Amino acid sequence: MEIKWTKYIPHYPTKKQIEALSYADDKELLFGGALGGGKSDYLLMCALQYMDVPGYASAVFRKRLSDLKQPGALLDRTRTWLQPFMKKGGVKYVPAEHTYYFPTFHADGTPGEPARLCFCYIGEANIRDRYQSAEYQTICFDEISQWETSADYEFMTTRLRRTLCPLHGKDKEGWPIWDDDCPICKVKKSSPVRIRSATNPGGLGGIWVKRRWGIIPDPELYPDKRDAIQQIMKGVRVPFVGTVPHRKFIPSFLDDNPFLDQKDYDEFLKNLPEEQRSMLRDGNWEARVDSRFKRHWARYYRLYDNMYEYGGQVHPFSEFDRIFCTVDPAGTVKEGVIDSRVHNHAPSYTVISTWGVTNTNDLFWLNMVRFRDEVPQVVKAIKNIFLKYKPVYIKIEVNGIGLGPAQYARNMGIPVKPIKQSKDKLENSVSAMLLMQAGKVFFPDNAEWIEDCEDEVFGWVGLPQETDDIIDTLSNAAADLGPVEDTVMEEGETIHTFNKTALLNQRPRLTRPELKTSPKSGPFSQSMIQMR
Repeated sequence: MEIKWTKYIPHYPTKKQIEALSYADDKELLFGGALGGGKSDYLLMCALQYMDVPGYASAVFRKRLSDLKQPGALLDRTRTWLQPFMKKGGVKYVPAEHTYYFPTFHADGTPGEPARLCFCYIGEANIRDRYQSAEYQTICFDEISQWETSADYEFMTTRLRRTLCPLHGKDKEGWPIWDDDCPICKVKKSSPVRIRSATNPGGLGGIWVKRRWGIIPDPELYPDKRDAIQQIMKGVRVPFVGTVPHRKFIPSFLDDNPFLDQKDYDEFLKNLPEEQRSMLRDGNWEARVDSRFKRHWARYYRLYDNMYEYGGQVHPFSEFDRIFCTVDPAGTVKEGVIDSRVHNHAPSYTVISTWGVTNTNDLFWLNMVRFRDEVPQVVKAIKNIFLKYKPVYIKIEVNGIGLGPAQYARNMGIPVKPIKQSKDKLENSVSAMLLMQAGKVFFPDNAEWIEDCEDEVFGWVGLPQETDDIIDTLSNAAADLGPVEDTVMEEGETIHTFNKTALLNQRPRLTRPELKTSPKSGPFSQSMIQMR
């Protein structure tokens, strides 16, 4: 396929960039997935491809304005690319708008409406207030995983509009009218509307990005994801692929980019912590830097109806010492595609988890349901879980919205243990961390809900804007078992040494958004990590 090109792009693309640029008609595409794969250059190429088309408008987004202004970041790089044309080619930059204007011409040589390249940011504003009336043909999100939720991204998909022919306009329903004999119509019709994104794995929004593009270890090589995770833990680079047909994912790595000094980058990556190195070097979408719960702490079993299999033996649920539930109620309801409540924070869910406890105080996660609905539906779900599993009691958080479901459930004859949760999520989670580190929390590897559960548990850092409803039910379950030193250790099992104070002191450090600190002293800056 012939790729659209303009004089404003100063160098030839890499093979991976060519692959990504060839999907001109696909509305959504995610590029990158590792450090140094040429992500920012790819986005800038996309933004500049159609700057010779009259009226065409591209927008490049970063989460904060300071991200755009860093040395080597997109504004700086664009200035370098366009400097020759600003002197003599008619390209103009308006600093107050963070916008470049490009001269254009129609097929007959007459001047056309200027094309625009806009650099945009969200900051602390509501995206609908800032960009409600905006219309673009190409929208690019750099480091998309910095967005905690998909709300801003989804809203901007509604700002994609195809430019109209000034002679033929649009029909009564608002669709463009194309005349095959009109040269202006031909240009406008052939100019795509699309949204392009780039990022490394991880970040506060890494989970929703992974889900939106269906990024998983290559199923042809690893039909079972846990086999891939085991290989990753051994240091093997496992290829990840996108599995959503109408959303393209093009992974790119350091060795795909001949324009970087790969030896220097390799040396830099060698000095990073193991999980961060796996994420940035190998494009590992399962890595979670600074996560509170480590994946290798977890134990797994097979779940069946009223039975479970572990260690080659099948056990009925009746062998558990007790079965109980933990409930974290939430009062938020999903409001369509764009939820006005989640622009700056992840949405809150009601989560009901069911647990089985063995005579050695092992905690088996038997069921987890997560949804967003009103109080009557929460009570109905609690009743259904109670009838199915016959738990000895159900622990319900009664902070705020939880008081209502707890009272209704108790009036229905359900044994309820009300609990009041502290606002300090890290303090609440310590018992669960200690229990899991001891190898005494078991996940069903064949449950339909396991991926949702693992994504939150093994991705949770402890920041206030993160989704933590599943974490809360796990924390409350672990607290029900008592201190970890009271658990009965099986014969031959290693007794770990735990340090509760150390776990609490490993709190995520919050900094002002405009302040960036280098992760390591030396020639590599934060902008190089987020890039390029």
